Amino acid sequence: MDPAAQRTRACAGNAARLGITNASFVTGDAGALPFADASFDLVTAASALEEAADPEAVFAELHRVLRNGGVLRASYQDWRLAAPEIETVLLWDGVARQETSEETPLRLYTYVHRLQEPAVERRWTLELPAEGEAREVHQRALVASASGRRAYGETLLTPSTAADLGVPLLERLAPLARRCTVVEMRRWTTEWLVGALEAAGFPEVHSTAHPGDIARHVGRELIARGDVDAVAPHFEALTTAIGVAAGRRPGRDMVVARR
Repeated sequence: MDPAAQRTRACAGNAARLGITNASFVTGDAGALPFADASFDLVTAASALEEAADPEAVFAELHRVLRNGGVLRASYQDWRLAAPEIETVLLWDGVARQETSEETPLRLYTYVHRLQEPAVERRWTLELPAEGEAREVHQRALVASASGRRAYGETLLTPSTAADLGVPLLERLAPLARRCTVVEMRRWTTEWLVGALEAAGFPEVHSTAHPGDIARHVGRELIARGDVDAVAPHFEALTTAIGVAAGRRPGRDMVVARR
């Protein structure tokens, strides 16, 4: 299930193309699930719960649609910053698609401010014209950002680059922007998530390791040994064992909640 109809249409199209008939795709709000009470034995979520506008409402809905003994298994981002606050920027070229299907060139600038306490991420994105002063300023900033250190897939701002790429640049570009979007996301720690799920009525909640971490180590070892082809016929058994093993190991990257 996803709130974006475009995504569920793409999933349904992919399933039809691949001949998958045992899956269905629903467009809806996780805070008001379109399912009856006690409908499911298992609910999974991958890096999705933290994107909800009202996560507590989502947790209550997940509790409602699970049967007694049912399980929620979810991956998420544990908010652990390397510093009390982190600033990053992202600059790139793009196109704006019009209703007439025409594409208009544009330049995009994103400034991101992350805080450990309170656990919040704020993101400003400016849509800039591709010509004129905006083009010149954007191009210089794009070149300057290319040589910077990276964090979260973006250019990390330091005391020496913040003046050229951070808030002062945001303020300079804002009057030139065609439009601006501002997003504030409340982030959480594993401790908060466990407590919130317990408050939603789940009597058994614990955090675990992520199977992807184990799988990466196993995969690299198999490649180094030249054994990938040998284990290919046993792929399902191997991945199942990795998932079970990760679920038994303590960690901070996935959570198991039993109703």
